[in-house]
Amino acid sequence: KTILKFRKKSEDQRISEISGKMMIQNKRNHGLVEIREQIQEISHQGTINHAQLQTLLSDRNFNLILFDLFDEKGLGILDQPTWYGKLKYWTKANPEEKTKEVQNKLDFIDLIEAITYLVCKENNVTPEHFHKIMSTKGVGKKIIFVLNKDTDSDLGVDDLMSFIMTATRGSQLSVESTERLRKVFSESLGKDKHEISLHEFKKIVPCKDEFFVNRIFHIFDSDQSGYITLANFVETVDQFSSTDDDSKIEFLFNIYDINGDGVLEENNFREVIKACMKENGMDFDEGELSNLASALFWMVLKMEMNQ
Repeated sequence: KTILKFRKKSEDQRISEISGKMMIQNKRNHGLVEIREQIQEISHQGTINHAQLQTLLSDRNFNLILFDLFDEKGLGILDQPTWYGKLKYWTKANPEEKTKEVQNKLDFIDLIEAITYLVCKENNVTPEHFHKIMSTKGVGKKIIFVLNKDTDSDLGVDDLMSFIMTATRGSQLSVESTERLRKVFSESLGKDKHEISLHEFKKIVPCKDEFFVNRIFHIFDSDQSGYITLANFVETVDQFSSTDDDSKIEFLFNIYDINGDGVLEENNFREVIKACMKENGMDFDEGELSNLASALFWMVLKMEMNQ
């Protein structure tokens, strides 16, 4: 089966920056799906208590997935300053928070830094170190206290996922931009609404063919929860926020990459062309669609091979 990856001309024909970013994002999305599944398996009615969270944090597989989310480039180690930097971005996500709440978040990071120093001094953090740090008694309790403002009530699965998504990604967006996105999201949903379902999304993004609406929704729903949360929204906007051509190509690549595997197949072109034709009221039979998709695919592939 012929597949297409965008490559950049070089002596070793290494994967281009765009393709590399796509693979990193696909790896991240798979990790988010896996970690949500593990949380949901142990949760009860959409919430998780301290004992359940501590069980998760004591699980090596859970911690390995969490480690990989921080280690987005797949280096197998975490540089301490970079890791702490991502965590500290999470504390600044909402500049209107009360000072006490922000301080509680900073206290949590101080706890992680102290445990990390005891475990690995000033060395890089390995997956084994990470497991020892996160499974340390008190870490789970502190997470619930910071996210819930107390340790008695249960923590929502979505609240825990929002923390994981924000803390593991960091962001190129400024605190002010993040806050603006937060307001846009809240105003669009209405009071006391925290997520957008596919049905609601279709009302916001009217389209003759559901293919494009479903694909865009899927891009925003990076952890495949079935709805878009604020964390999903901010992360996706952050991913495609640049106005350069690379970001536009990356977004289109996501639309075409129906399987989410970081490569484009001839069949992907066919499905997108079919949706484009329907959206514009054009009628092609299956044979014509297949021929057009094949011609486009091989034209792009030939251009790529000639680089």
